[in-house]
Formats: sequence, C-alpha cells, structure tokens
Amino acid sequence: GDEYSYTTDTVEIPCDVELDTFDIELDFWFDYYAWETYWYVSTEYNGNIINVADSDYGYAKEDALEHKSQNVTLYARACYDLYISDGHGDGMCCDYGEGNFTVKMGGDTVLSGDEFGYSKHVRIGACEEECPSGEKGFKLKLKTDNFGSETHWSVTNSLGEVLLRTQGTYTSRTENAVGYCLPENDCYNFTITDDNGDGICCYSGDGSYSVGWDGLEVAAGGTFGHHESVMFGGDCSASLNTRRTLSEQTIDEKRKLLGGKQKDSLLRGNKLKGKNGSE
Repeated sequence: GDEYSYTTDTVEIPCDVELDTFDIELDFWFDYYAWETYWYVSTEYNGNIINVADSDYGYAKEDALEHKSQNVTLYARACYDLYISDGHGDGMCCDYGEGNFTVKMGGDTVLSGDEFGYSKHVRIGACEEECPSGEKGFKLKLKTDNFGSETHWSVTNSLGEVLLRTQGTYTSRTENAVGYCLPENDCYNFTITDDNGDGICCYSGDGSYSVGWDGLEVAAGGTFGHHESVMFGGDCSASLNTRRTLSEQTIDEKRKLLGGKQKDSLLRGNKLKGKNGSE
C-alpha cells in the first residue's frame, strides 16, 4: 500500500506565536482549455500528506486564453510539494493555444513550463537535506531553450565512470533542478551537451545552467556549442594530470598513424577540444 494516506488536518497554533512565512506567486496564461489546469501545494504532517492550498481544481471556461496571477502565503519552517497539472495530459501548449505558467518565490523563478504532459513538480520551503558524513552536495539548475530534448548532461568520477546522467527528456522552455550527494574527496567532471551544436543560448531561446558543489556555484553558462565541461570536487590536479597524459599519448599515437607533421594542426585542434570536455 501507499506509505502515506491523503487527508485533511487542522493544526492549532497559539495566538501569541508568530511564525515566519514566505509567499509564492503563480502566474498563468491559459490555453483554450483553462478548466483542465489546476495546482495544489501539499506537505507532510503527522504521517499524512495534506493539501495546504489549491486552485479548487479547475478554472472556468471564461478563463480560456486569459492571464491570471495568484499569491499564496506559506509557513517557512515546512517543506512543500507544488504541482501544476493538466487534466487532459497535454500541458498548456501548443495544440490548443500557447499557454504557460511561472511560479516565483522571492522574485526567483522556481518552476515554469508550457509543454509538460500531465504535471510539473517542485519542492519549496525548508527542504534542504544534509548529505551524510564524507559526502557533499552536487546541484544542477537547468533552464532549457526552445529545444529541450536536445540537452543532455552527465557527471563522471576520476576513473571516468558515469555516476549521474540525464533521466528522460527535458521539456522545452522549463526550469529544472536536481541534487545528489557524492563522496567529497573524489574529483568529478560535469559535461553538458547540445545535440544540435548551438548550446542552449541564444540562437533558439534563452537557456542556461549552473552547477553547485557544497553550496557554492562552480560553473554557469549557456553559450557553448556542442558541449562544455567543468571539473569540481576534491583535489582534481592528479585527475587532470592523468587525463592530460592520456590525451598526449593518444595524440602521439594518432600522429604516428597519420604520418608526420602534416596533420599536426588538426591533432592539436582535437587536443584542445578534448580539454574542453569532449565525450
């Protein structure tokens, strides 16, 4: 059975207790079927999942193609799950109008989308989960361009083993975030790839990405051609030297096979490309 039951509950708070709060702003541009769009915010309390705010499950027909904004106030010391859903499973774009939505918290966009199938989800509030001893947190924030399905990423360790990679296909023009705990002493290589070779900004939309390690941003970008890489983690000098040695050995072997200095410029170009994170 399910780990949680779904119910409603009442929390009694003494009148003389002041609790910190924060606001989220939900902004919608509806398609032709506004009544298929709904949202809700839930949290866990006493082993149950309870809804703390929702859109009454569906807007009216007269809201079709209209714009609507709503503000929701939540208590700051809880973790919440926010869902934007479409009852028909075709999102808000683009077969029946060009609808979209944006959710902001403190002025920053935490979730957005238009083509998203049945639902989009984000966790907000006090949801930080500490990594176990000996590990640190890796976090990727990714805003896709007009061709989200072309974007992929991976994280490898110092042995070249793939530890993390894109799961499924990204939706176009959405903001996404993932986080994982990794051993703190190893060196890692993050690589982001665009199938079309034009990056995620700015030919076909305003995409971007940022990579965080142990709470600090270690890389950010969007204009990178086919791919871009960054090393992060523990002491990466040994791993970098090893990769350079292997790269130089590979260049020497290719030079012997191709014969002479005639191909030297081509080989040097491949070597520089490899330093930038070729797969």
